[in-house]
Amino acid sequence: MNAEMSQDLVALRMAIQTEIDGYEFYVRAADQSHHPRTRALFQSVAEDEIAHRKWLEAQETFLREEGRWLAEQARPEKKRQAISKGLPIFSEEHILDITEHTSELTALRTAVLIEQDAVNFYQRASEQTVDPTGKEMYRFLADFEREHRRVLEEEYNFLLAAFHDAMGFAPF
Repeated sequence: MNAEMSQDLVALRMAIQTEIDGYEFYVRAADQSHHPRTRALFQSVAEDEIAHRKWLEAQETFLREEGRWLAEQARPEKKRQAISKGLPIFSEEHILDITEHTSELTALRTAVLIEQDAVNFYQRASEQTVDPTGKEMYRFLADFEREHRRVLEEEYNFLLAAFHDAMGFAPF
């Protein structure tokens, strides 16, 4: 096994563990969520993390056994997140008692940070992998995680604004 392949395998193991950790976080966040649409969002992202892990594991197995990246494997499907249709999870009528949603605010902020870390990792892995198939796989995953971050950040910002308003922090 050459040094390049060894580095690729280490990166793949780290990527797989990242997806496992992300999945576990999103499952816990969904279980602890009080709002059904927040729960659905976290469950949707958790499902994506499973698909990513399986794709990465197939790549790792093929690279280890065949000494090259698996180009023919189908990518995980990019589905629209459960609530990413331009409508926030929360709306004025859903936030009657904002204090009921503090756990969602914390979980959403943490999720945004997790997704940004994943984007950064996949971008670096793409830059460091020499093989074009590996580069493309990592770029695809970085884009996927960027979309997760966008949706989660929109929801976080909406809820944060509601908290600021309820606490009198809003400027108007």
